[in-house]
Amino acid sequence: MPAVSNISLAEINRIYNIKPEYHNYVPFYVIITFCTIIGIVLIMVNWICSCCHEHSKYWNDPDTGNRFASLIFVRKAKQRPLDALY
Repeated sequence: MPAVSNISLAEINRIYNIKPEYHNYVPFYVIITFCTIIGIVLIMVNWICSCCHEHSKYWNDPDTGNRFASLIFVRKAKQRPLDALY
């Protein structure tokens, strides 16, 4: 039976060039939180401007061709969209 040597884990890592895994993910979560807050603020500003702006009637009217401006389609457009396939 071979003799068991007392080699530490640090020596094994040095011999086989094993780098420790990165385990501090705090900066990643901070950046994700910051981007989420910026996104929510932009969506709220967009929603407020579309509701309270002088041109909100135009943007909310599905007959003007703005069917991609809103995710919720209230009614079917009277005119066929210009990008529809035959």
